Amino acid sequence: MKNKIDALRHRQSQELMEELIKIQQPNGSWELSSVLLQIASTLGLHNITDEFKIKSIVTSAWKEAGFTVTASKSGNERSVVATVFALAILYQKFASKKATFSLLAIKAKKFVAGCIGAKPADVQRMASRLTICLRTPRR
Repeated sequence: MKNKIDALRHRQSQELMEELIKIQQPNGSWELSSVLLQIASTLGLHNITDEFKIKSIVTSAWKEAGFTVTASKSGNERSVVATVFALAILYQKFASKKATFSLLAIKAKKFVAGCIGAKPADVQRMASRLTICLRTPRR
């Protein structure tokens, strides 16, 4: 029975990762969409259910990583927030499959970096900081 449950969880996890990858935009970004929110909820991030909470958590992670990003230079703030959030989900929930999504992550980091005037390594730091925030229960 335990093996069947583990196999089911693995299959669901694989499908969620594929869906997250599928909704990435051609420019490397993600949009704050109901699909992204549903993926986050299904993965156990129930406390992050709306755009305001995501923006608040991402902004907090930016500050904790030493950035003061209030708006993107290109006016794509919602896409930047969603992209950093999606990267954090990938790195936290699918870390063992990093080889599968590494090229998509590079494209996403370049998108964010170009929008906010940062380096891709800075975006990686933001996403890494956000994964810590996602692990910490919010009240």
